[in-house]
Amino acid sequence: MMMDPAMAIEATLSPRARTDAFLNKLSQPSETMTDDFKIKIAPPKKIKVIPLKDYVADAKTRWKVHTLHFSEFIQDCQWIAEEASPYITKAIDKTKELGKSAKTWVDQAQAKK
Repeated sequence: MMMDPAMAIEATLSPRARTDAFLNKLSQPSETMTDDFKIKIAPPKKIKVIPLKDYVADAKTRWKVHTLHFSEFIQDCQWIAEEASPYITKAIDKTKELGKSAKTWVDQAQAKK
């Protein structure tokens, strides 16, 4: 890739000179757009309105799908709770055991004083 000479010159400038060059580019007036071209806007599409009975049937179908997915979600939550239960029980028992040993250690430390 060949470096543009202007880029090479800018790369050798001090930070202050680069800042001034950048600000000079900003202060130059920009080119204004001309009305040589026309913006084409697509005509609005006609919206097909479905009858009320079709809307109600669609809503009922969507509700059945929602109910099915929600019941599957509840089943998944129950499965997670059943699978995690032994691990949680084990963690609680271990925590109680560590709590008792910590209490014993504190009691022994206080008794030595």
